[in-house]
Amino acid sequence: MQNRLIFVLESFNMGAVPNGEEIQRILQLMRLTNESEIGLKEVGQVYQALGFNPSESELEEIQEMLDVNNTGKVLVGGLVKVIQEENPIEKHTKEFLMDAFRAFDKTGDGKIPREELERVLTSLGEPLEDEELKSFMLEADTNNESTIAYEPFISLLLQKFNY
Repeated sequence: MQNRLIFVLESFNMGAVPNGEEIQRILQLMRLTNESEIGLKEVGQVYQALGFNPSESELEEIQEMLDVNNTGKVLVGGLVKVIQEENPIEKHTKEFLMDAFRAFDKTGDGKIPREELERVLTSLGEPLEDEELKSFMLEADTNNESTIAYEPFISLLLQKFNY
C-alpha cells in the first residue's frame, strides 16, 4: 500500500527537492549564473520555474536572509543553497494537499465525506485496490463519523512518507 500512496502523492507533483543539475538547467534557461544578482521578482520566478509557488512574504523572508548588504538583490548561488538545504517541498506539499482537500470540503469545516475520498482514491491516477483502500480509510477516518478531518490526516501522510 505504501508504494501506491507514494504514487498518489507523486501524481500531485510531489517529487523531491530539485537536485543541483536540475537547478542549474533552470538557471541556464533563465540566463542566470550562480554569480548573478537578482531581485525579489526574479527570486519568485526561479522558485516557480522549479515547481514551487512561494507567497510574497516567503519571498521577502528569503530575500531578507540573503540580502545582507541591503541592496535589494541576492546572489543566485546563495538562493540555490537555500533551495537545496531548506527543503521547501515539505511546506509546499502540505499547502498543496490542503488546497486539494479544501476543494472537496463543501461545508468549510475541515472535513470531507469518506465516500468522496474513496471516490478520488479509486478514480485518480492508479486506483487503490479494495484492501489498500480499506487500510487507507482506517487510518483516515479516525473519528468513525464517515468524515475525514483532513489537516491531521495530511500531517500523518507527510510524516509517514518523510515529506
